[in-house]
Amino acid sequence: MEGGNPKANAAGLDLVPAEPGFLKKLLENPALVPFLRQAAEATLTHQAATRAPAPWTGYLARRSGEWVGICAFVDRPKDGEVEIAYGTAPGHEGLGIASEMAGWLIARAFQASDVEAVTANTAPEHNASTRILEKHGFIRDGVIQDAEIGEAWHWKKRRE
Repeated sequence: MEGGNPKANAAGLDLVPAEPGFLKKLLENPALVPFLRQAAEATLTHQAATRAPAPWTGYLARRSGEWVGICAFVDRPKDGEVEIAYGTAPGHEGLGIASEMAGWLIARAFQASDVEAVTANTAPEHNASTRILEKHGFIRDGVIQDAEIGEAWHWKKRRE
């Protein structure tokens, strides 16, 4: 399914804004892979709850016409910080896609003058996501309770 106009190009990825109309149309596709179906449904629910305006939304990542991941700002900036999240579609892990998405979100966040830090939460263990955050200059600064993860490591990257 095509749809959506690319918002950005992150080193070969087209990042398409996860706008409600686009997501609803995407969900009409019976061949939609389960990862993307679940991500689209969760994004619609999250958008209804937060009502965060663009650019503080989600983005679907497409490479060579194939949907390969999703990334998002969890909500609009608050107290000078904005949280990011990202995930790669099954079969596309280990290809640098999540790192590209995270890098784009970080760069986009710091374009906003009111953002002083970008944050992220991960499972409390060393894994691919923690390596991505470390690569992008994040520092683990504590443990928090995350609604989706439970006990999570909290990461922060301050504006340089």
